Amino acid sequence: MIHETNLAWENHYINLSDRKVRIDADTWQIGNDGEKVWISPNRQAFQGNSVRFYHNLYFYFFSRSPTSSQILESRSKKQKTSW
Repeated sequence: MIHETNLAWENHYINLSDRKVRIDADTWQIGNDGEKVWISPNRQAFQGNSVRFYHNLYFYFFSRSPTSSQILESRSKKQKTSW
């Protein structure tokens, strides 16, 4: 994916079973090994504010799917007809 702020290419790898994350960019890598968030080669290579915040940002929004009750409620609203 392309980062919207600096238009740099990033690859996000996420293990869905344990939520370990690795993000690869041209000049840095960010990862979560299950215990801590790390960055390579160093913090100065990443130009964002918070490595801990950024490593989970895209997955947070990706994983926020509607619940089954929200889906059913949405369907019932569409099916209601006024007589």
